[in-house]
Amino acid sequence: NKAKLRAYFNSREFSEFKGRALVLTEEAREDEKDGIIGQAMSSGSVTLLTREFGRGTDFKCFDQRVISAGGVHVIQTFLSLSLAEETQVKGRTARQGDKGSYCMMLNKAVLEEEFNISEEDIHKMNSTKRIYRTLHELRIEQFKRVYEESYNHLKEILEDHEESVAFQRDLVKHNTENVNKKLLEYNAFSGGSGGGNRPRRVVVLMDATGSMARLIEGSKQMVGIMLDRITELAEEHNVTCGLELLYAAYRNYGEAENDLLVSSGWHSNAEGIKSFLKSVVATGGDGREEAMEIGLWHVNQLAQEREVDQVVVVGDAPPNTLEMVTQKRRTRGEQYWSSTKFRTPTNYKTELSLLRERGVTVHAFYLIPYAASGFQEVASLGGGQCEMLDLNGGSGGENLTGALAVTMLKAMGGDELGATLEKAYKSRYNFSYAS
Repeated sequence: NKAKLRAYFNSREFSEFKGRALVLTEEAREDEKDGIIGQAMSSGSVTLLTREFGRGTDFKCFDQRVISAGGVHVIQTFLSLSLAEETQVKGRTARQGDKGSYCMMLNKAVLEEEFNISEEDIHKMNSTKRIYRTLHELRIEQFKRVYEESYNHLKEILEDHEESVAFQRDLVKHNTENVNKKLLEYNAFSGGSGGGNRPRRVVVLMDATGSMARLIEGSKQMVGIMLDRITELAEEHNVTCGLELLYAAYRNYGEAENDLLVSSGWHSNAEGIKSFLKSVVATGGDGREEAMEIGLWHVNQLAQEREVDQVVVVGDAPPNTLEMVTQKRRTRGEQYWSSTKFRTPTNYKTELSLLRERGVTVHAFYLIPYAASGFQEVASLGGGQCEMLDLNGGSGGENLTGALAVTMLKAMGGDELGATLEKAYKSRYNFSYAS
């Protein structure tokens, strides 16, 4: 992504080439793109590009010095989930039989995060010389999971479409009984069915940096299913309070104000959350820690306006320390931050302390072992539960669905019904946390 590209461009390791290097991201103007693409094929040039330019961009080499030396060399620095994308990257300069060369150089930490590969697995691949074959097998398995999630999402969309058509038909025919029934179902979480209980409010904070792409896509597809399951179990057990959800996504200080934190409003149905999640793209991230503290700060702002019951943090990187916050804010400078809503630096310990004073419980679900200690501390300070989500035991979306659904059902059920609802969900949907 553009943040990592810029960081590498400005790194000590790249300093030898910086004077003759070009950088191209998708935000460049069309005339800039054409100019850089043209210069990229000249002798002595080094060009850094985001992955979007690996498809559909023609790089034509007319420099005889480059052609005589064997052509352009392409280095791919990410593992494509699709073999078709990899083929496209290889072929960017292979037009009309042009010669060239290609290699792939991958970041071990990224492989561990995005493909859940352990360091032991990487050592084994290196020792057996089966690196590419093993990675190819892993991406095929991941592609199958993504395909299955997409297929289930399509089925859900078709079901929603059929319901919408039926609802429209009832409206046209003035079938008030069916219309009222559907409206009650649609707003099932908007309030209690008895006793005037206020709805339980749960905030879901998600790390939305690049390594979280798979889980975010899974979340988009599973949120409707999650709320349907919660509704079903709540009705079966006569739960008398409603549920309101708010989703927020945080990144890191390399991002601009509007991208550092994005948030939905409060919603009592799936459509509002789905609409928000469609706008969230996993991008950015400038280190092994991310700005979780900004997400927690956001919840404290929300809690000043209305009561919040639970927070669920989901991510694969621990929060920044106060020292890291100070250091990372220098990327844009305090002059920039002073004109934003994030003008005052904060840290996760301060925000968690404020949330506990307000009676808000904070749970933490992490995806890789690296994040374990940081998330355990967050849950401990937040008075909540900490678990690892097993992405190998099923789709990321399904596992996140179970973790969130159980947390929300316990919030709705309280001390008396919470444990019963948790047990019922785990039994019916065969859900368990990673061991």
